[in-house]
Amino acid sequence: MSRPCRCAFGFLITMCVLATSLNPSAQEPDAQLSGLVADPMGWGVRDVSVEITSVGANVRRRVKTDGTGRYAVDKLTRGTYKLDVRANAFETLLDEISVAGADVQRDVRLTLSPAAQTLTVTANGGIGSLIPRRSVRNRGSSPPNCSPESMVRKEGGRVVFPSKIVNVEPVFTTDAWAVGSNGIGRVAGVIGRTGTMQDLKILNATHPAFAKEVMDVVAQWQFTPKYLNCSPVETPFEVTVNFQRER
Repeated sequence: MSRPCRCAFGFLITMCVLATSLNPSAQEPDAQLSGLVADPMGWGVRDVSVEITSVGANVRRRVKTDGTGRYAVDKLTRGTYKLDVRANAFETLLDEISVAGADVQRDVRLTLSPAAQTLTVTANGGIGSLIPRRSVRNRGSSPPNCSPESMVRKEGGRVVFPSKIVNVEPVFTTDAWAVGSNGIGRVAGVIGRTGTMQDLKILNATHPAFAKEVMDVVAQWQFTPKYLNCSPVETPFEVTVNFQRER
């Protein structure tokens, strides 16, 4: 090889080495993001959607957890990623993760979704037309049937929602009607492990008469409890009642 050729060849090698040293990501191997998605009991939840999106590049990857609640996303380059974890009966989890060449372990603990209900009470004929409260009993959902094997394996994420078995319907009371306008009452509480309403409090109300009616009614409601993996759990609950006068 002639001297000019040898010089040019050496120059190319030098430039390649320099370019590699100035680009750390070119030297780093692809990383893996993995972890366990668990319910509040710490049991793995299967078939959960785990989505990551690279910030800036907008490259999106989505996987599902396996039968034990584990997930893995391979071939991730250096950067920041948005993590989006979604499962039925649980609140969506959003987070950010930084990847810098090494594998990243990110376990997730899901939170059960709260319950909520909105009702509308109407009246249109003055005080003489106001009706008394009505109480209705319903057949609730059956408790879950969990096999001993599934309990031993700690298969998580099995949720049975609460169902109302005693429903007392709110009405326009004479005090509420005397307000002379539409109104709203909103309360929060907890459906306990036995299905009774607990820790009720007023969130907001346009008049004390509306607040009283909502509090009196909701306190009488009874439910079958929410079950998580065959164990009854407490459920935060919000109720909004709209009182409307029809002309």
